[in-house]
Amino acid sequence: MSIGYACLNIGTPNTNIRSVMQRNATPEKLTEVTAHNLAALEKMIDYNRKNNIKLFRIS
Repeated sequence: MSIGYACLNIGTPNTNIRSVMQRNATPEKLTEVTAHNLAALEKMIDYNRKNNIKLFRIS
């Protein structure tokens, strides 16, 4: 059996996910937010691997 979580990851430091509204979207802002979110996702994956968590929600 695999155990995971189906809620937002709020316990791992520096893994807040950012978003952009269409009215504020510029190519530069989208690039910045995408880079930030990918870095946060990498930290979440590292945390989960270290804690043997194989299933989790990606927002």
